[in-house]
Amino acid sequence: MRIFITGGTGFIGRHLIPRLIQKRHKVTAVGRTAHALSKLEIMGATPVSGNLRSVSTFTSNFSKADAVIHIAGKNETWGSYKDFYELNIRASEEITGAASYHGVKKLIYVSTASVVCTGKPLYDIDEEYNPIQLPSDSFTKSKAIAEARVREISNRLNTVILRPPLVWGKKMTLIEQLRRSISRIGFPLIGKPGHQISTCHVENLVEAIVIALDKPETSGTFYVTDGEALPIRIFIPSLLLTHGLFAGRMRMPKWAAMTLASILEAVWSITPFKSSPPLTRTLVNLFGTELTVRDNKIREILGYQNRVNLEDELQQRRY
Repeated sequence: MRIFITGGTGFIGRHLIPRLIQKRHKVTAVGRTAHALSKLEIMGATPVSGNLRSVSTFTSNFSKADAVIHIAGKNETWGSYKDFYELNIRASEEITGAASYHGVKKLIYVSTASVVCTGKPLYDIDEEYNPIQLPSDSFTKSKAIAEARVREISNRLNTVILRPPLVWGKKMTLIEQLRRSISRIGFPLIGKPGHQISTCHVENLVEAIVIALDKPETSGTFYVTDGEALPIRIFIPSLLLTHGLFAGRMRMPKWAAMTLASILEAVWSITPFKSSPPLTRTLVNLFGTELTVRDNKIREILGYQNRVNLEDELQQRRY
């Protein structure tokens, strides 16, 4: 299969491309810089120069693709909403429209489970749950809107939308922000002591993408997880330990963490700091909101099975 990928040099793409090459797919991927293009070539993909601010720089290549996998976007916990809109919403609209125009057989859009998080705890939900309002933080809000636009535009296109919760694994992008946060304030455990979250190891997400490609006629929205949820008080310290970091001893109620994050964001917005605040509303929502989801649908319809076991990976792996 001829596959075009956005976000090929990102956290997910770096795990996905080698797997697709191993399965003998022909992969083309877009890169913004000479360094990114070189990395794509090393991984075995055909590099194409382009960027999300000017989608037309690469969408002509869709005419040669059987499938498009759209992963790229502004996947950060801090920034202006204008950038989130431009890179997550508008770019996704144009990519989906171009895929439909060029007759691509399959589009896979990687969203996030947090698109349904509007501040209240959610337990054991599935794809039937639809919130009546949008999330409050810029990243999650933009992903929720982008997902809706992709769904609207893709009525002439076979589309799979994947909703992983917290995606983790080797060299995860988020860990670098946590590293900075810990060095400044020590990352607190946010929320109730016993609250749980669903997670998705990057190799399990890659597995879901691969099986979605193998089922060309299947479309729809699917959660994909590691299986059983874990208490946050176990997952976060274990995750940090795999990267040589230690969780702080401080515990904060969610309301207090959100207040602190809002203050820090306000300060950062009027100062010339280039780095993100040590705590943001997105981080608070990510780690402080109870969210557990069921992925029965993808297991039953696509035959998804975990490639990586959550507890084994946390206990045995050191990144």
